[in-house]
Amino acid sequence: MAELRKQHKFSQNKLAQLTGISRSTIGEIENHKTPIQDEHAVKLAKAFGIAVEKIYKE
Repeated sequence: MAELRKQHKFSQNKLAQLTGISRSTIGEIENHKTPIQDEHAVKLAKAFGIAVEKIYKE
């Protein structure tokens, strides 16, 4: 997911603002310390403008 975030030129803080997901949770997802919850996947997909399925593949 970090690669997607960087492609969109979002900082973790900006992505947190766009999605309502905490910056620390975004960091944990990127570092594979916590799995992506379905609720978060939907919000992330919307922010990136991609299908939800692609969130799980990243």
